[in-house]
Amino acid sequence: MQNSELAISINDLIRQLHRSRGNAPISLEGVTPAQFGLLRAMDHFQRSPGPPWAQGDCPAHNAGEPGIRVNILADLLNQAPPGISQRASELEAMGLIARKQSEHDRRATYICFTEKGEAALKTAKENAFNYAAQIVEAMGQKEAQQLIHSIKLYLAAAEKVAAGQKAKRRPSL
Repeated sequence: MQNSELAISINDLIRQLHRSRGNAPISLEGVTPAQFGLLRAMDHFQRSPGPPWAQGDCPAHNAGEPGIRVNILADLLNQAPPGISQRASELEAMGLIARKQSEHDRRATYICFTEKGEAALKTAKENAFNYAAQIVEAMGQKEAQQLIHSIKLYLAAAEKVAAGQKAKRRPSL
């Protein structure tokens, strides 16, 4: 196969993977994919030591604060703050997250999980794990290990290509 044919095959597989996620039981009933993505991002940035691309401390982590600021989350997701704020309002109306004012800076508002939101996300994570375990069982351990290895190679190559493209876009001084 030529490189162009391989690139087309990879793009087709990625598109199929995205479509197959719609069949996975890892979402929450009544929550749109965009809202669910916001919940997952909140969980990731609040619980992880920081994204791998961050230098130093993750800006999502403010010691003593109850959650994450909408504008910080928007920056981390490379999305517009009004869109994040709208989804946050929708999730707040469902009782999955809450807005809290900072005790240190009254101008700052943070979003955080409610108990209902924590429980719903825990259930979604368990469903995702069980779904993945069933896929591993269906495809076999050896093939699953090969897939993991191949995806890691793909991600490393994609990161290298993206870094090269980013460097080309930088204006020279």
